[in-house]
Amino acid sequence: MTRLILGSLAALTLTASVATAQTAGRCSLVGQMASSVWLEMIQALGDNKAPVVESAITRLDALTATYDRLDCDQDALNAVFDCVLTEDPNSAPRVLLRQCMTKAGIAGE
Repeated sequence: MTRLILGSLAALTLTASVATAQTAGRCSLVGQMASSVWLEMIQALGDNKAPVVESAITRLDALTATYDRLDCDQDALNAVFDCVLTEDPNSAPRVLLRQCMTKAGIAGE
């Protein structure tokens, strides 16, 4: 009986660990997608491309809602958004985005 209980607890722990790893992977992926759309929106704002901005806002809204439903680290995503706006303006946009995502821990590396 004790072995059965211990075996069940071990299986539950393993299942929880796998679920946590899957959620972390999903958070990373959705966070990267949202960050990419954020950068696209910022660039379109600078180029005065209203249709691109509108499309990006719609996609960003959906991605951030998914990020929230997954119970991902909103502070990390906000840090990426802020970083893109405040870090080295002379960096290539995609390079800067990658650095910001790595710094915030959502680069998936």
